[in-house]
Amino acid sequence: SKISALNGIRGGRIKGRPSLNEVAFTGRVDLFPFATIDPGLEQSLRFGVSTFVGGLDNGDNAKDPGRSAGKRLEIYSADFSYSLWRFTLRGAMAYLRIEDARKIGNGAASEIFGMFGEISVRVFPETWREGFLSKFEVVLFFRYDDYNTQYRTPRGVVKNPAGNRQDYTFGFALQILPNLVFKADYQIRDDKTTNNLPDLMNFGVGFQF
Repeated sequence: SKISALNGIRGGRIKGRPSLNEVAFTGRVDLFPFATIDPGLEQSLRFGVSTFVGGLDNGDNAKDPGRSAGKRLEIYSADFSYSLWRFTLRGAMAYLRIEDARKIGNGAASEIFGMFGEISVRVFPETWREGFLSKFEVVLFFRYDDYNTQYRTPRGVVKNPAGNRQDYTFGFALQILPNLVFKADYQIRDDKTTNNLPDLMNFGVGFQF
């Protein structure tokens, strides 16, 4: 019931106890072409594909909400990552199909599509890697996002142009330790409406344990 025109399926997540009213299938395959060879220049390459197919009629604590809103959600995605010396290029695309989306309401689309591409470069000089700075890294990056939560709508549902969006993100990351990073970026946003979306400045911290 929370799937919507602009936020897509995000609001449809179950935030209470897990549900198993309708079973879902998910799977992923990753390929590493350089796993058994060394192409030189610190190269690495990975391709991945994944999918999720499941029913939408799920409620908290495995209860059937009885809404009969939509039948099935299908998600198909592909992504890759390629590194060459100090440079890394990565990207992903995803296609979502919501069967019988018209019954959900909220302007929910029957199909959603999106992609992104990002290039980054490590710029911290190797000669400075001593003592406390032995694990330090500085990464500059640019990312382009193009996503449309109104890619196709059910018959009779008018597309909301605000769902067709593009983001241009420029930023940097300070990797203090291999498992600790501080990030900042500036984001230019656009959509297919006549509104001017405000630019954003984002700050974040990541910690892996």
